[in-house]
Parts: sequence; C-alpha cells; structure tokens
Amino acid sequence: MYNYHRVFLLKTPKDDLAAIVSYEGGVLRLNGIQLLKANWLAANKYYVGDWSRVNKINTEGLSLQFSDVEGTNFVKNNITARIESQTALAVEQPLALIFGDFTAS
Repeated sequence: MYNYHRVFLLKTPKDDLAAIVSYEGGVLRLNGIQLLKANWLAANKYYVGDWSRVNKINTEGLSLQFSDVEGTNFVKNNITARIESQTALAVEQPLALIFGDFTAS
C-alpha cells in the first residue's frame, strides 16, 4: 500500500485505520475514495482534493515528429516517433486542494 495511508495517519488513530483502508481489484481506497499515484510529485509530498473542482486543459495541441536519424535508427532501419502535448491543471476553487508534506511536523 506504499505510503498512501500516511495522509490519514495524521488524523486517524491506528486502530481505526484497518476499517477505512481497502485494496480491491488492484485499487487502493481510503474511506471509499480511490488513491492515485502521481509520479510528477516530489518525494514525501501529496495532494488531497475535490478533483471535480479541477480541470485539465490543453495549452498546446498535439505535436507529432518522426526521425530515422536518432541514434542508430538509420543503421537498424528504425523510426523514432515523438508525440507531445502540453497540459495544465486549472483549479476553479483553490480551497478544494490541500498540498501536504510527510516530512513536515
């Protein structure tokens, strides 16, 4: 369960934790709320939020490039494709998100 439960340990006694943590079908939930990993967050940081108040927006359209001269592509008869999109999060209500740090006291 990684360190996801540490968010709730701050306010939940350990004896009550077993009642609110579940792992079913590969999905970790706390009090019925699905937890998601975010590889873009720094270590020991977390967000808790009402994600219905946050929208994903595309700041630039899809970009597609092909290359046969990347590394050994020409020699091995390969083609490299790079597909990019720039996106951002638009937060409608800043109070809907809580940013936390596990190392803070």
